[in-house]
Amino acid sequence: MKEGVKKISILYVLLAFIIMSVVLIIYINNIIYYNKLSVQIVNLKDEIDKTKGENDFLRTEFEQLSIFEKINLQAREKFGLYYNDSALVRNELIKINITE
Repeated sequence: MKEGVKKISILYVLLAFIIMSVVLIIYINNIIYYNKLSVQIVNLKDEIDKTKGENDFLRTEFEQLSIFEKINLQAREKFGLYYNDSALVRNELIKINITE
């Protein structure tokens, strides 16, 4: 027989396979978890972009509705109110009583 060759115990080989399997399972689990998080990130970014678009639309609509001419037109049509520069009173509290 050869004198330089040592036999490796089956226990050591089995232990090495178990350790490698555990490391491989942990590695694959991390990859799967990373992919799930990536999908969630993409979904959240899409939702953020959609919300930003809605905010821009609402901001534009607000600016259009808050233009003086539109407010004046709606006040005239719906309530019969007219704007008059000479009717402005500065630094005074004006109370309006509405009775129906």
